[in-house]
Amino acid sequence: MVLWYNFALNINHMKNWIDELLYDNRKDESIESLKNQGPIFTELRHFLGFNELKTHVFAMICILRTERGTSFNELIEIASSYIQTHIIKTIVEELLTDGWLYTKTHREHELLMLTDEVELALKKANPKLLPNPLKEPENRIMRRICVAAKNLNNGHRSLQDWNEFVERLTTDKRLKLAHYLAPYKLKSKERALLLFITAQFINKNEAVTLDGIGKVFSPDKVAFFILKNQLLSASNPLVQEGLLEKDFFISPQYSFIPSPALLQICIPAVTFEAPTPKLHSALKPLDVGTFRPKDLFYNETDKQQIELIRDVLAPEKEQSYKTLLAEHEQYSGLTIMLAGGPGVGKTELVKQIALRSGRGLFLFEPSKQRSKWFGESEKAIQAVFEDYRKCAQQAELTPILFFNEADSILSKRTDSATSTSSTENVIQTILLQELEQFDGILICTTNRPNSFDEAFNRRFIFHLHISPPDQKTRLALLSHRYPTLTAAQAEELSNYLFTAAELDNFKKQQLIEQLARPNPAPLYEALLGFLQDLKTSLTCNQIGYQ
Repeated sequence: MVLWYNFALNINHMKNWIDELLYDNRKDESIESLKNQGPIFTELRHFLGFNELKTHVFAMICILRTERGTSFNELIEIASSYIQTHIIKTIVEELLTDGWLYTKTHREHELLMLTDEVELALKKANPKLLPNPLKEPENRIMRRICVAAKNLNNGHRSLQDWNEFVERLTTDKRLKLAHYLAPYKLKSKERALLLFITAQFINKNEAVTLDGIGKVFSPDKVAFFILKNQLLSASNPLVQEGLLEKDFFISPQYSFIPSPALLQICIPAVTFEAPTPKLHSALKPLDVGTFRPKDLFYNETDKQQIELIRDVLAPEKEQSYKTLLAEHEQYSGLTIMLAGGPGVGKTELVKQIALRSGRGLFLFEPSKQRSKWFGESEKAIQAVFEDYRKCAQQAELTPILFFNEADSILSKRTDSATSTSSTENVIQTILLQELEQFDGILICTTNRPNSFDEAFNRRFIFHLHISPPDQKTRLALLSHRYPTLTAAQAEELSNYLFTAAELDNFKKQQLIEQLARPNPAPLYEALLGFLQDLKTSLTCNQIGYQ
């Protein structure tokens, strides 16, 4: 018995299975012999370790092979006469997943190719060279998903098959992927979209465009319009929950990439670090570390509300605030409007809040948001908010989105029929939607609070009007900035109207004068002359008849 086994094994090792499968190099006779399951079929099945159907499909791929490979369409056409088409496609996906085959495209036709290892194993009849499906089992599921997504994309798998395939995977409690997605409570269609985008991102190593998604999941233009609207909505659960990220930098359309956390679950062997977001040019991160701590002076009537805002933005209070607001509202964003005349300290207050709370600060620059190209200005607004959300997800503390001189963007909507007015109205609508669903920290400043649309005013939780410094505040400013002034001098100078910003301008003038003149005027005299000139300047700049 042992002698016969060794003899059979030696015979097996002498076979070249590529030659054996082609019966006298006549394809038709080889196919017929395969259907009849002759002795060669049984021997091949034991060599491969496959079941009957899988052996049939693999042998057919070998028989139909040309120098360029095996035509997938020809395989389906011939093998489907005795094996159901969906079974053939499933088996091919398994062979691709486990490294038996790979695909290439020739003149728009997909060809199946034996991998080098499999071809060598068949020619030498050496089973030890065949792929081991148990190797790297943690990555096998994702390979299968990637193959299935590719077949869905090129039309070899139906959308219904894909949906059923994803449903089986994401409800299989043995899989880490199913456990990871379970808490998100996604609908079946959302899971199907999510895994398709993830797989195609891995397949192509690039973001997946809206057109690429729509081609697969939308049977017509109306369905694509609805799908696009759902995917780009700020309430899209896939983006809102951080499973997908929008990419606005593949012109001229939006695209999506899976989150690093999701990729880590899909391919545990690879470490995916969250990349530094590439920000739209209209969103400028300010280096808070370069800000200098500064004492700010405000009127007593303004101090209480300023301290409330500072208190709410303190790191130790943030989570308590969000939890409290989330109990009553869907979104827990903090929106603040600071109004007041020039120089009263609105911008400086924002900087000091960011510095003291340890938060990042992102400045929105409207001039870089506007574009002469149709639709680009609207896209830029969405990109600014989306990029801010990405940064907020990666930050330990929620950063501040800062709209300085916000009246340049949050203006009243118009009834004009011009293209410019139409664009502005669309931008206003986008901004209103974003503010309605905002979960971060937004601070806006303005010199003209009456220029805002009433709809914008309703979307700000805090409205603070910072008044020009009164005499008491001006005296405190002078005493703090110039402690060498006598009490009488400070009292006298405080009777002039000025702001902290105007004192800053005086300081700069003094520094320049000290460099230009060896004996500059004494501080009191110089400051008195500056404030008198300032008063004269304000009087002369009035418009109209006296």
